[in-house]
Amino acid sequence: MAIFQVQTVNGQKQLTPMTGGVPDGSVGSLIMKYKKIQPKNCLYCDGRDTTGTDEELSTHYPALYMYLGSNVLPDYRECVMVGAEQNTTDAIATHDVFTQGQFKDDTLKSHGGHLPQDGWGGRGSYYMDTSKCMGNFSSGAYGWQVEAGNEMRPVRIEVGNSSVTRTKQKAVFVYIVAVDSVVVSDDESFLRVVANYIDEKNSYSETETLTGGKWIDGRPIYRRVLTGSWTSGQSITVPFSMTNNNVREFTNINLFIKAGSGGSYMSGYYQASDDYLNYYYNNNNFRIRRGSSAPPLNITYYLTIEYTKTT
Repeated sequence: MAIFQVQTVNGQKQLTPMTGGVPDGSVGSLIMKYKKIQPKNCLYCDGRDTTGTDEELSTHYPALYMYLGSNVLPDYRECVMVGAEQNTTDAIATHDVFTQGQFKDDTLKSHGGHLPQDGWGGRGSYYMDTSKCMGNFSSGAYGWQVEAGNEMRPVRIEVGNSSVTRTKQKAVFVYIVAVDSVVVSDDESFLRVVANYIDEKNSYSETETLTGGKWIDGRPIYRRVLTGSWTSGQSITVPFSMTNNNVREFTNINLFIKAGSGGSYMSGYYQASDDYLNYYYNNNNFRIRRGSSAPPLNITYYLTIEYTKTT
């Protein structure tokens, strides 16, 4: 039995023997360590762009590159990890929901207080007239005036009279697993696993996946299959928002339909007399049209789209 990792050798994705031990988790897993000693087959999450370096993901760690979608590592310095998406189980009054990889900066909890009179024979509360500000607001400083009856009186500002209990925090170093380990027990399984990895870029899914390829501008290409039933009419609308899906531009679009139980097929942008199938994209929708002589409904359509993203 041997353990391998996925690497790119001479431009081809291959399995090579793994050295330095098996990482604690699959590719993309985060590992926290007390000391800044990089675990084997892991990379430090400091947000750096690895392009052109000895650790370039697309060349040396293609499995992590496909997982992240770029050569840029996530940055977890100074950050406390929190579960993404909204909690729908516990009773929470106000939700501060995080999306995948979202970063939110430090926030200051709002406080309430009062403005006590200082040195005027008693303590009382007054409404502040902010138009009469005479200086900067600071703890224990004079320089504001409040209106009490018919008099203008200086007051002493008291701040910090409420407290917040925070979760105790202790710093660690965060690393991301950069390779997938593959356990191979014999020659046959080795060849099968290699084939699976090589064919990965040729796989299709209704969910967004990385193809492993790049567009002419160097951006990674994503793929998704839009599919559904078409039961009536000469055209059908297939919603797809470029904005909501962070699509920068389409790089390839392919359409084919399967009609009836007999399995009749039409594909591409085909037209002959009134027996045609074509499509176009406009206003966040694909529009697929068929001629009156095209194969009869019921139809299952498969619209494969490939594209680059804005992020």
